[in-house]
Amino acid sequence: MSSIWKEEIEMPRFPCLDSDKTVDTLIIGGGMAGLLCGHFLNAENKEYMILEKDRICGGTTGNTTAKISRFPGLVYSNLIKKSGEDHARRFLQANEQACKVYHEMCSKIDCDYSLEDNYIYSLEERGKARIAAEVEAVKSLGGYAVYTEQTELPFEITAAIKTVNQACFHPLKFAKKIAKNQKIYEESFVKHIKKQNDRKGYEVIVNSGSNLLGKHINEYKVMADRVIVCTHYPVFNLHGMYFVKLYQHRSYVLALEADTYNFPKAMYVGEKHEELSLRRYKNYLLLGGCGGKTGSSSGGFERLRKKAREAFPYAKEVGSWAAQDCMSLDQIPYIGHYSPKTEDLFVASGFNKWGMTGSMMAALTLTGQMSDELSEVFRPDRKMINKQFFLNVLSADKAMLTPTTPRCRHLGCALKWNEEEQSWDCPCHGSRYKKDGKILNNPTQNEL
Repeated sequence: MSSIWKEEIEMPRFPCLDSDKTVDTLIIGGGMAGLLCGHFLNAENKEYMILEKDRICGGTTGNTTAKISRFPGLVYSNLIKKSGEDHARRFLQANEQACKVYHEMCSKIDCDYSLEDNYIYSLEERGKARIAAEVEAVKSLGGYAVYTEQTELPFEITAAIKTVNQACFHPLKFAKKIAKNQKIYEESFVKHIKKQNDRKGYEVIVNSGSNLLGKHINEYKVMADRVIVCTHYPVFNLHGMYFVKLYQHRSYVLALEADTYNFPKAMYVGEKHEELSLRRYKNYLLLGGCGGKTGSSSGGFERLRKKAREAFPYAKEVGSWAAQDCMSLDQIPYIGHYSPKTEDLFVASGFNKWGMTGSMMAALTLTGQMSDELSEVFRPDRKMINKQFFLNVLSADKAMLTPTTPRCRHLGCALKWNEEEQSWDCPCHGSRYKKDGKILNNPTQNEL
């Protein structure tokens, strides 16, 4: 089944690119980040266009749990330790600005927006110290947070950080509204991009339209002064080193329903990625979790279903879907110049499972709505050599040296068969393919 959002909303259709174009700003990717960038540019009557290889919001945006929060996990205590209080405060302020803009926009859009309490919980005894440290960190930065050991969850926790006035919404109702009147081309696949030698900007080669075999049949050229890449995972390998600065994490979601339901009212998320995430939508409970690094054997729907039966034995499953997220090295997204050598090429990625808030921060940054002081926090070329960096490198080396087939068409890593989801998954960078070789998830741009 597709997500509950996709079941409820039919997104508008947009034409394929049908001629060569010249534009000030080209946005590649029609998910939430791309649409928000377009929305702000459109509001200022700027010349821009969005190219989407398939349908808008058909990927991660359509599979999100759609939480909006200033507190993306236990991040602020770590940021203070590693980068200092000023850096952590600016990240908090950027999140606050994103949440504020969502609040203002959603007050004018019918998208089931609501303010909720949010809890980040731990299941471990030693997690108490981590929760307490995060509470103190948030307070030191001027935020509001409360330490508690009591929640409405149907399983025991050791501690949780409670924050108020976080939010959730229907992502596709929101996206459908802001997409209206935007300059969008669907089924328009960016095949190649190159810097212009004799002028500012880039030449972008686009394959447009599909025949019955799903192959693009027309090729056009777009000349753009600025290019913003909002393709979930950055798909151009020549710059930025994103193939070692990112890894992808897969997670699973169940929609639960009960005749006389007693689901938790607040939003919840575990401190660790494999733990459960909860939010209400109408009379449904969206239960997420039991994920793992794409291409690994950890996680899956059956593990999540087992946990659902244990926690909510009175509920029945009415939907299930999976999501895939790009994870940065330091819990902060990459938003800004694609690399130091690409003056007019920009990127937004690495939202670390908080894609709705991350998309807004990206759009505010890349369209000049956020101050330079706050935007500086997201610089993709910041120093981030840490344990995860070396794990990413080792994982890629191992998969590249594994003498098995098939091989990923991205950078040649050995693929692993995912029996539960019937897909070929890349443990290096997270590309996924159907059994017949068709693409499920990028960064790959070529079928098997």
